[in-house]
Amino acid sequence: MLSGFLLTLFGCQRVKLHYEGINLDVEQRAFRRTGPGVCYRLYSEEQYSLLAEYSTPEIRRVSIDSLLLSLVCMGLGDVRKFPFLEAPPAENIESSVRSLTQHGAIDSKERVTTLGRFLSDLPVDIPLGKMLVFGSMFHQIDTIPYDKTAAL
Repeated sequence: MLSGFLLTLFGCQRVKLHYEGINLDVEQRAFRRTGPGVCYRLYSEEQYSLLAEYSTPEIRRVSIDSLLLSLVCMGLGDVRKFPFLEAPPAENIESSVRSLTQHGAIDSKERVTTLGRFLSDLPVDIPLGKMLVFGSMFHQIDTIPYDKTAAL
């Protein structure tokens, strides 16, 4: 709810270097006001008609490295055969497997490594997690201000 707002402006949001406007999201937000007000849309009717009806599932838009590492850690078998509700593109899975191998989170037989176990416990992306693990191993974590690490 947009409590206290009398004026709402809408434009298309920028996602991954392209504009992804979602028809359904725009309509829902226009009706979340808690009182009388005005909604100005910063796009034409023609642009509105071109908006996708639904958003692209996040699993198709973002890195799935951490997700695949979690699946490997759970011992669920070949990540390529996992029954996702909305499967990521095969090339994204292959890219993530390569990335996890390059980071040392899984070995060449796609089994989790000791480093991979540590990384899977951290609620951050793999490269940042790797930095934190190695920083801790080499006693460099105390050089990072605590307020910055709390934001992670």
